[in-house]
Amino acid sequence: MSEWPLVLLGNHTYSCLGKMLDQKKNKGKNEPYLANVNVRWGYFDLANVGEMRFEDHEFERYGLKNGDLVVCEGGEPGRCAIWCEEDNFPRMKIQKALHRIRPKKDLNNYYLYYWFLNSGRCGDLEPFFTGTTIKHLTGKAIAQLELRLPPLKVQERLSDILKSLDDKIALNRKLNETLEGMARALFQSWFVDFDPVKAKLAAVRHGRDPERACMAALSGKLRIPPGKPRPDTLDRQLPTAEALDAAIAALDSLTTAQHQNLAQTAFHFPANFQDSELGLIPEGWEVLVFEELVTAKQGKYLAKNEMEVYPSEDNNVPVWGGNGVLGYTRESAYDEPISLITCRGSNCGLIQWTESASWVSNNSFGCKTKYGSEYFLRIYLLGEDFSACISGSAQPQITFTSLRGKTMLFPVRKLVCESYSVLIQPIADEVMKLNAQSRTLADLRDTLLPKLLSGELSVGGLDKFVKSAMDDEQ
Repeated sequence: MSEWPLVLLGNHTYSCLGKMLDQKKNKGKNEPYLANVNVRWGYFDLANVGEMRFEDHEFERYGLKNGDLVVCEGGEPGRCAIWCEEDNFPRMKIQKALHRIRPKKDLNNYYLYYWFLNSGRCGDLEPFFTGTTIKHLTGKAIAQLELRLPPLKVQERLSDILKSLDDKIALNRKLNETLEGMARALFQSWFVDFDPVKAKLAAVRHGRDPERACMAALSGKLRIPPGKPRPDTLDRQLPTAEALDAAIAALDSLTTAQHQNLAQTAFHFPANFQDSELGLIPEGWEVLVFEELVTAKQGKYLAKNEMEVYPSEDNNVPVWGGNGVLGYTRESAYDEPISLITCRGSNCGLIQWTESASWVSNNSFGCKTKYGSEYFLRIYLLGEDFSACISGSAQPQITFTSLRGKTMLFPVRKLVCESYSVLIQPIADEVMKLNAQSRTLADLRDTLLPKLLSGELSVGGLDKFVKSAMDDEQ
């Protein structure tokens, strides 16, 4: 048993609950705020940040400063992350579903974050939850939480060791976001803006070679005004004759193999558009329904007592839920990477990718493509809007009936999908490599976490051990 004193959290922190969202009563000007859905374990998802009205005097009460710990009051009570002020959100505030916790001088904020992370995973927070169907962690309960409080220097050293692992995981996540951004940009060009088709159509109108114009677009040498084509804007979205000439001439710098690959891909794109229920689409492409392109199957429920919190040699198959991995089990429903569509709860329509053998819970659909690679399907689904498939207000859901009838665009020449899949495969390989590295580092962090917090494991010499482990994963 550690000799570190057991203290009440309320005696070592300043805590505040966020502001109630009430459009009729709230006054002031619109400011960004974090909701429960924006807070993940260890980081913030800022893709969709809402706004509500705040008065100037409310910034001190509800505003965030660098180093504040933001803790979920409901949803997954206790889930938290440390706010590091973002350039795009210098006046970020919090909604009532969140607590803002500022440690006093004798408590390190990262030590407190790791204490919450460990306590949440071990179930130590659950006795403090209120509510039966919907659990909450109130401010009063937070003040009564007990934790071991080592000397500040020990807290800092301990946190630095764990944070070095999390910083590398965060870096990998950002690298993957950049890589996937590249894959999605190419998808946008081919399957949404239809740049190769625009290039061919412009070449036909200007009396140039449509195949070479398309090759120039595919190679990135031809710049095409962005945007999904519409009858009233199409003329302005086509490249000029001068732009075509310059881009086609630039093809001479390519190797013979590059020419051949571009020519093979360009052959599969048409040179005109046609009307459809989805607007202008490439001539000959089809509007199909989801089930014609994707095989989807809803997952199966797995009780908590059938899962392990951490992976082991025997229990190493991740159980995927509506927002990430719920735990681990022995059985797998899929032996290869698949895409997931969350079909229940506040994350309805969220797209995930398993990358390896997995068990899928009943709040997600496991999806496999009928054309192209599985990574192609992931990028395809990320570009789709599933909001029209969602029903229910208290408990949003996507039914299989609504999903299977969703309309989607598909190239009549399936080799377009194959060509795209080949081009993005190196990106997919690197994404999976980085994610595998992150999982290894996360396993190491999760192994060290309870031992460090309990005092069972000394911090002495661990920094070198962790650095060595991180070097091995490079």
